[in-house]
Amino acid sequence: MHTPPCLLVVDDQPMNVDILCSRLAVHGYEILTARTGDEALALATSRQPDLLLLDVLLPTIDGLAVCRQLKAESALPCLPILMISAKAATPDIIAGFEAGADDYLPKPVDQAVLVARVQALLRRKALHDAAEAQAAEATAWSQRLEQRVQAQMAELARLGRLKPFVSPPLAELVVTVGGESLLPRQQREVTVVCCALQGFAALAATAAPTQVVEVLRDYHQVLGPPIVQEEGTLESFAGPRLRVVFNAPLSCRDPAVRAVRMALAMREHLAPVRDRWRAQLVALEVGIGIAQGEATLALLSCAGRVDYTILGPVMDQAEGLCDAAPPGQILLTAAIGAAVAGVVDVAPVAPVTRQGGSYLGDVMQVCNGRPARG
Repeated sequence: MHTPPCLLVVDDQPMNVDILCSRLAVHGYEILTARTGDEALALATSRQPDLLLLDVLLPTIDGLAVCRQLKAESALPCLPILMISAKAATPDIIAGFEAGADDYLPKPVDQAVLVARVQALLRRKALHDAAEAQAAEATAWSQRLEQRVQAQMAELARLGRLKPFVSPPLAELVVTVGGESLLPRQQREVTVVCCALQGFAALAATAAPTQVVEVLRDYHQVLGPPIVQEEGTLESFAGPRLRVVFNAPLSCRDPAVRAVRMALAMREHLAPVRDRWRAQLVALEVGIGIAQGEATLALLSCAGRVDYTILGPVMDQAEGLCDAAPPGQILLTAAIGAAVAGVVDVAPVAPVTRQGGSYLGDVMQVCNGRPARG
């Protein structure tokens, strides 16, 4: 609807046009005029008035033809048509409605009736336009909703591709935040778990490649679920050795407890697999070391590949404990031992040195007598 409403008066008699315009102008309408059917079609198409007051007997194209053409034009918005004609016989009125007219007034026109009919048709036009606007808004909302659903589906796909590589909470946050902005360079205290398959070097040197691959596949499949369960971040895994970090890049409560609980679950899950290996004359054990300390967290890239890296003495300390661990044992730094003393049984061990003779500090081990509690 225009503001004020726009009316197009079409009549080939100037006096009739003047009478209609004078009666309607006092109500504040914008009024356009035409005297032929061709002019009426051109103005209706270009100006798109809110109501057409249309005579039947017109030069070039009569009012019935004009009405039929306008009602058949799907590109035009709703245009109510009020036919006003001296042809007042019933067949003439029926012909007007059959051509598509919304109302029909015979001449001479009563002023009050004319104004009432115009107002009624404009109300109908306003209701139609409001419904069209609501439908357009509903369509736009539906399109926005569809776009959001598609975006969420794309995020879920990205999340599915990330989850095999990092912990699910980290994958979800990377997808939500948008990647590298999540992982700024920083210093943070972390808990590091290093796990290694002892005896693997001898196996790799003597066994068939297929057997080596099968052992590694079993090993990784068994150790994977506890990492996910405790929401650790798999920082690296290469052959028989892997490192899991807690409290980076996402903060977590009780990282030491989570780390020890994960290590115990790894050892427990690996036991039946280890027995199967032994039945195949493959003597393998697992050693686990857990340390806690400050580390530098950063993204490093090479040849277009980005890797999340954790640097610092704590990484070397965890690896040293792992290498020094007796078969099937979990060695801890004293800080880790103190943090988990109420969850598992721990005990000090004799001074431990790593290969090369460097001292690893006060070391404790997890006793086998009491399992971790959730």
